[in-house]
Amino acid sequence: MQLSAETYYPLKFRQEDSIKLANAIARMHSLEIIGMKRVGISNFLRYFIHHPKLITNLKLDPRVVFIEVDLNDLIERELFPFWRLLLKRIIDKSNELPISSELKDKLNHIFIKAIQFNDLLFTIDSVKETIKSIIMAGYKPVIFLIRFDRLIDTLNSEFLANLQSIVELTAENLMFVITSARSLIERVPAVFKNNDFTIFSHPIYLKPALTDDSIIILQSFAKRYQINLTVDLQKVIIELAGGHVHYLQLSLIVIKEAIIENPLIAEFELITKIKTDERINLQSEELLTDLSSTEIELLKQILSGKKVKEIELMANRHILNTGIVVNNDAGELTIFSKILTEFIKKEKPRRHNSSNIQNILTKKENSLYNLLVQKQNQTCEREDIISVVWPEVKDLGVSDWAIDRLVFRLRAKLKQTGEYRVKTIRTRGFCLVSR
Repeated sequence: MQLSAETYYPLKFRQEDSIKLANAIARMHSLEIIGMKRVGISNFLRYFIHHPKLITNLKLDPRVVFIEVDLNDLIERELFPFWRLLLKRIIDKSNELPISSELKDKLNHIFIKAIQFNDLLFTIDSVKETIKSIIMAGYKPVIFLIRFDRLIDTLNSEFLANLQSIVELTAENLMFVITSARSLIERVPAVFKNNDFTIFSHPIYLKPALTDDSIIILQSFAKRYQINLTVDLQKVIIELAGGHVHYLQLSLIVIKEAIIENPLIAEFELITKIKTDERINLQSEELLTDLSSTEIELLKQILSGKKVKEIELMANRHILNTGIVVNNDAGELTIFSKILTEFIKKEKPRRHNSSNIQNILTKKENSLYNLLVQKQNQTCEREDIISVVWPEVKDLGVSDWAIDRLVFRLRAKLKQTGEYRVKTIRTRGFCLVSR
């Protein structure tokens, strides 16, 4: 198995966050890791889960086993497919453990029966039985439910009660770690209104990386893309990104593309390309979409230099907890990233008058449009869209939001010509049809 770049990070990487998570694991307290979209939660967890020396360094119980369930692997964002995916990942992990072949055979047989029966309740019972068997074999599972936001629209109290019952069933020898852009209580308050789900009462907020950690991440990307960064250029990129991992990665991708096109390009031109890149602007837009109108107004107020009342900040703690708003060296409130700062200052609704669709599409919109035209009246899968529109980052995943937002923008522009419309094919992708 190919090791991720994070397994080679030094043990000092995100030390404070590692200690917080390790302490929660020592107590087997289920928790949420909350942070703005693509800030680096997955990057941190790949380091935490896969670094060969970290468990020993943090003095974690050697019986702890990590089970990763990345919800990006869900084709259908429904609860039944989730339980099947969870069961599959538990079985995958059990096959890696040094347990008896008899127990492995038993667990694999449970999985096969669950697939054959294709029944929700049987699948949930199978999850409980397999977890119980692993615990009885002497292990303490920590199940990471990564990108849990993908299930937000389908969450209900029964589902969360099932997760909690699994924890209670195992006498606290198991814990869930859920990652999300906002706390579940904020996302689905109606579900929590008359319920007390204690497994979600221990949040950890993952803020943008500090400068030293940003250097580690940036140098790792530079090595992958085979780019030699000067100290000055590295400093500017880190200042622009403010510790946001996807900003850092996209900046390196922009630089790599620009150098291929013009090996003699000046550094100031590279910085201009980063600031104006469509993908980076889309990431900025995604961050703002996750905020309430009140939170966005507070950001604008901070940027305008107006004094923000303490009571307003306390009522909107999310922007503080996630590190969107920070104190600068002068002790003043500011936004964590210069890229996001400039985006908020400049972004205005765009108006287009051209009737020729090709003339008003951005590069990404044009790639999507051409793909849909090629497959007109056929379903264009999300995976196809990622391969064609985002070939530079397809291995690391592209958020559903980014795809949906790009489709939204294309739809808005297609309305001007009246020739085509984009139809959503639920759980699969999109289709271009004539009006």
